[in-house]
Amino acid sequence: MATQAQRRSVGRSIILMLIASSLFLFVSPVQAEETGPVYSANVSATQLNLDLRHAPPNYFAAARFDVGGDVTVVITVLLGTLATEVLRSDFPAGSFELSRVSVGTGGTVFMSAESVGGSFIQMSVYAWIFHYITTYPYSWAGLVVLVFAGLFALATQFPNTSFGKVANKVLPVHKLGL
Repeated sequence: MATQAQRRSVGRSIILMLIASSLFLFVSPVQAEETGPVYSANVSATQLNLDLRHAPPNYFAAARFDVGGDVTVVITVLLGTLATEVLRSDFPAGSFELSRVSVGTGGTVFMSAESVGGSFIQMSVYAWIFHYITTYPYSWAGLVVLVFAGLFALATQFPNTSFGKVANKVLPVHKLGL
């Protein structure tokens, strides 16, 4: 049979593990994409121009294209009177995606798609502006584990106090021999 000191030692070890796991759950960040304005167009034209609106610094632009011919895609950021071309690339006919094109210090983002031969082609575009945010989706679980650790501590370390007796009714640790 375990002595009282051994039971207390086991109880303290369990409490420390519960507190450590709850703190880990509290501070586990997850990167999430927060989408801003979304634009879509389905046209038959030689050129398609989209004003994606203002994007603050550290935002990104992204787009999905489905085109019937070769196109040149240009993304330009206008900040005051300064226009900066952040992407210019030729793409063959078909479907393609631009992901995570940085808009740098921010500004108004313009996107254009122009057919290479100057002929009318079918273009479908879905474009958006986004940025990454840090979320803590498991903080609620950390809180639950921390409450459980508190009840366990009261029930095992302070069983003769009024709070310890209530905790022992919620978590009957005496049945475990602790």
